[in-house]
Amino acid sequence: MKNFILGVGRFFINFSVIILIIATVIISFAVGGAVATFDNSGIGFIAGLGTFIVLFIIVVMSNFILYLLLGMHDSFVSMSKSLSIIAQNNAPAHSLAITNSGEEIAQKCPKCGTAYNNGDKFCEECGTKLN
Repeated sequence: MKNFILGVGRFFINFSVIILIIATVIISFAVGGAVATFDNSGIGFIAGLGTFIVLFIIVVMSNFILYLLLGMHDSFVSMSKSLSIIAQNNAPAHSLAITNSGEEIAQKCPKCGTAYNNGDKFCEECGTKLN
């Protein structure tokens, strides 16, 4: 479900960028036309082109920043899952319990099997209440 939501979000980001580029072209023509009505020396084209360049850079940079943030989110989610797998396979010392016979065993969530630390009230992976 989360991947679907991120995909829809990316679609709307791309769609909004297309709309912003169209708006940038329209605004650039409007600025160029407005300047051209006051000055017949051809500076209207330069004003329109300058406006287009500035607005286009703003649109591209904002899109880049959004994708950078989404990529960072995906990286952190991936890293969290990797660390969870590592913790399940090699439980760190602070998540080990000692049985009556003196054996150390990893404390794992009864629902998903994710290792957890002493004192945790809920599983970080699935949210199950822990004893």
